[in-house]
Amino acid sequence: MSWAVGWDFDHRRWLGYGVPAYCDAGCGAENDRGLGWRCECGAHPSDPLERPTLFVCSDHECTDVDENALPPEHPDWVDHLLTDGSWAQWRSENPDEVLLLSEAR
Repeated sequence: MSWAVGWDFDHRRWLGYGVPAYCDAGCGAENDRGLGWRCECGAHPSDPLERPTLFVCSDHECTDVDENALPPEHPDWVDHLLTDGSWAQWRSENPDEVLLLSEAR
């Protein structure tokens, strides 16, 4: 199983260590949405993946995050999704998502 790129169904956004992102606390710090940046609060002790899908820099905790005001997708990630050849099939299968990303640029 790889955590390079996946989909967060709760927050309707990409996650994984291959996804450049901003700190969910809104400070503007750059990170990624890999397990190394994932919040630890609310973790179920028997399953480390049963945690909130929030990603913060080392200056913040999950409690610093307003889940209704998460930062937008990182422009590097948006450009990758919209232009990289490896995402051509995804673009053709998801025209509504492509339109939303294009408008957000």
